[in-house]
Amino acid sequence: MANDHIITLSSPAYIHVDSKRVVIENKGKDPMFFAPHDIAVLILDHPALVLTHEVFRVLAESNAIVLSCTREHLPDTMTIPLFKNKQGARNAFYQIKAMKNGVYKKAWQQIIQSKLYGQVYCAEKLALPNLYYLYDRAKKVTLDNAYEQEAFAAKLYWQAIFKQIEGADRRYKQGAEDIINTSLNYGYAVVRAMVARSLCAHGLVLNYGVGHIRKDNPFNLVEDFIEPYRFLVDSIVLPGIIQGKIVGDELSPITKRYILSQIVEFQPVLGKATYRLLHGIDKTITSFCKLLEVGRGQIELPNKPQKGRPSKTFPTLKHTVV
Repeated sequence: MANDHIITLSSPAYIHVDSKRVVIENKGKDPMFFAPHDIAVLILDHPALVLTHEVFRVLAESNAIVLSCTREHLPDTMTIPLFKNKQGARNAFYQIKAMKNGVYKKAWQQIIQSKLYGQVYCAEKLALPNLYYLYDRAKKVTLDNAYEQEAFAAKLYWQAIFKQIEGADRRYKQGAEDIINTSLNYGYAVVRAMVARSLCAHGLVLNYGVGHIRKDNPFNLVEDFIEPYRFLVDSIVLPGIIQGKIVGDELSPITKRYILSQIVEFQPVLGKATYRLLHGIDKTITSFCKLLEVGRGQIELPNKPQKGRPSKTFPTLKHTVV
């Protein structure tokens, strides 16, 4: 079993390495031990945490991501392993080649179509109006109009959501203070870390985005591949607010625990197979690398999750709060 824990450190603790194990010590509690390769994401969410450098080293070697949170409990810093991949510069070379031969446009079309179908799923789950228009937009995504279809669908989608759910009037990516946007941003940040982990493991250059191409953004490719997985956060947070599972005006520890518990249980469907989330993301990135290499084919992307038992080969993620 590997990379199956998301650990949140939300109280004072001393974290160090002993006998090749990550040790978490809290005053008055028994120490907790984790093998580095069992940790997928470590979330630092308390100002009185002390970590040794060796913790960062062993986690980087095991391809784990470390997130550091602000005083408002929103992740603002992400450490990623730079050289933990078996491909060397192979996939980076194919990235540069794909930017010149039109393969990136094919990839962006597929990514946006998957994102829009995810919005359709959430709109259906929330019984939002304009469902037909969202579905119609998803079907009409082409190589040349992906940006336009995404923008139009986003306007329909978020306007309908904020008409139905009280607490905010628009989508805020940064500087949000309302419970809807802060909860969404927290969930996106966790999934973004999982995407970054997989991209690094495949030896891809994060600056070279498919659809996100800002020169000042070192994580353009990460922003690309969170797009088809945003719907899983939407499908957790938005119904959670309507059903009273997410309450209050601020992002509380209880709310964060609820969001993370739902994320780790989420099982995306790619094709006809159901995967635990980390492995599903890995399948997506592996298929993207194949597209870069051969210049044709489909990226394995989520569309609509279905009920089903997780494969015994891919155990369910675990969330641990300390």
